[in-house]
Amino acid sequence: MRTVDRPETGAGAAFSLCIQRVKSAELKARLTAIKPDVEAAAEDYALHAESESLQLCSAHTSVGSVSAAELSNVYTGRMAKLGAPGRILYDELLASPKGGICPLCGHRQVGTLDHFLPKESFPSLVVAPDNLIPACSDCNKTKHNHVPTLPSEVTIHPYFDDLSDDTWLEARVIQTKPAAVSFHVAEPLGWSSLMATRARYHFDLFKLPSLYSAQAASELSGIRFALATVNGSDGADGVKRHLTLQAKSRRRASRNSWQTATYQALADSPWFCAGGFT
Repeated sequence: MRTVDRPETGAGAAFSLCIQRVKSAELKARLTAIKPDVEAAAEDYALHAESESLQLCSAHTSVGSVSAAELSNVYTGRMAKLGAPGRILYDELLASPKGGICPLCGHRQVGTLDHFLPKESFPSLVVAPDNLIPACSDCNKTKHNHVPTLPSEVTIHPYFDDLSDDTWLEARVIQTKPAAVSFHVAEPLGWSSLMATRARYHFDLFKLPSLYSAQAASELSGIRFALATVNGSDGADGVKRHLTLQAKSRRRASRNSWQTATYQALADSPWFCAGGFT
């Protein structure tokens, strides 16, 4: 759930780039004829994305005289394929997230492009840059052909939804042996109820609670000896100071990473600081 700069290339330019080497004159003519429809669909998409209403975009099975299958091939064969005319744009989009981190989960490495609205149902947007989200393979597979039908089912859009100024990810220490950490979306002041609902829907759809809890469990195992050492010399207060510093350090890198939320929750837990880590 990270923000990525919106692509500078428009849908019309992307479409022209991808179809420039089509050999069949008949297919080239049909593809060229629908360029205005592709541009209009992308404009409508952007308006809905800006107003949190992408569920209102109309699904379709063809554009003019061009079928969904033919348009899908524009993406797979003329954009995503190595050596294809549109591959340069594909690679630019793939490299756009900071640190190469998937903006959908905020954890794994980007490895593909995800169609925010699936190409099977929205072929007019098949190479529209605004609809192509750099993502990890796991998130791409999890989302698959998800089509929102309600405002609450529109997942967070990395190009249009900027959550970076708010702290929305929180964690809670579970007092078990060994200690565990759970995660949830907390609604900051200033968020609309729809944004909060969408964020929680995104969080659950991409299975982020279990992903983050598993990562936190591994982190806890790795720091247990260090915490015991700090506790032996400086007690629970020393452990709290150490964890607070770790939380501040990670917050400087990413306000809403699972690491930031984990260390803040650990520092805020008297039980954990007093020996719950053992």
